[in-house]
Amino acid sequence: MNNKIREKLRVITAVGRLLPAVALILAFAMPAPTPALASQYQPFEGIIQGANCVMSKYPCPKSPSDAHIAMEHDFVLLMPDGEHYFLLNLDRAIKAKYVTLPVRVLGKKQGQGIWVHTFEVKKGGKYKQVWSFEEQERLRKQEEEIYRGGN
Repeated sequence: MNNKIREKLRVITAVGRLLPAVALILAFAMPAPTPALASQYQPFEGIIQGANCVMSKYPCPKSPSDAHIAMEHDFVLLMPDGEHYFLLNLDRAIKAKYVTLPVRVLGKKQGQGIWVHTFEVKKGGKYKQVWSFEEQERLRKQEEEIYRGGN
């Protein structure tokens, strides 16, 4: 491997390692949306792709079973016009599961990120909700009750 390729891979890897930390910091720095603000959310439609491949214009995974997915540190919503957004409060595992599939996000744009309210995947011509902020909060509170005895 020549030195130029090694240097590019080193930079891509270094940036990729920082992306999840930056997204997490941004997510906690921003106030969590509430159901009352649901009318302020806007829809975004695109596909989920690896952040490194989108930002570096490197070939992206072609299917959810592509081995390249394991190398991605985070994933973004890639819009049809080429714009991309980090999904700030959506877990990496959920994003990885739906790589290359058409998705719709209802959320609030904040810079280069979106605070996700609901996440839907298109299957059979229809969108199906697979994640919501309210459901995650309900489960978090339920776990808190179990592990902390309700305190």
